[in-house]
Amino acid sequence: MSKPRSSPLHAGTMLRGFDLQKMKTVGHYAMTKTTDRRHLIYQMHRQVKHYGQMRTSAAHKIEDIYMTKTRLLIIITSLLAAALICGSVLSQDKTETPATNDSTQVTNPDAAAKLIVYYVHGTRRCATCKKLEAYTQEAIESGFVKELEAGTIEWQTVNTDEEGNSHFIQDYQLYTKSVILSEVQDGKELRWKNLDKIWELVRGDKEAYIKYIQDEVKAFLGEG
Repeated sequence: MSKPRSSPLHAGTMLRGFDLQKMKTVGHYAMTKTTDRRHLIYQMHRQVKHYGQMRTSAAHKIEDIYMTKTRLLIIITSLLAAALICGSVLSQDKTETPATNDSTQVTNPDAAAKLIVYYVHGTRRCATCKKLEAYTQEAIESGFVKELEAGTIEWQTVNTDEEGNSHFIQDYQLYTKSVILSEVQDGKELRWKNLDKIWELVRGDKEAYIKYIQDEVKAFLGEG
């Protein structure tokens, strides 16, 4: 039995239906691809923008940290400068006289006065601190041989970290290693002076340092 033949009209109708369906499928696929590409481009744009914002934010944070550190450095430097200025004012070139009270009264006016040259330091000592002591000792021992032999001048080193010596810090208003001239009579201190230029001179010419010490001692003795 033979199959019935399809009529051209029926075949054309099937072909048109097939083409229409195929076109719809292709169109949908193209639209989907276009939408996907747009979405991908949008996401990439957002990521690039977010990355740029992150870099900008990080740059601002780094700048803020740098500015904060700079301000702190300026404040610390200012405080150190103020402390040095205050210390210099407290230890300015002038002879200090202790307040008169019963504990500083000379009980034997006929007793000979003498000058004690102190080098005051702590336990922890750097090379410059040791140089201060060596230069000062050399200045005293080379410039005042007769006075040392007669006992009118004494050279002493004092470690303020040792027991019983901490009072030197309060007595002479010290904040660093220092050379102190102290006139004593009958065991009582009459006056004293802090030679505060030693730090300025110790890093330079040794002879200038020694001359400074000797000139200050001579001037101090002449004022007595």
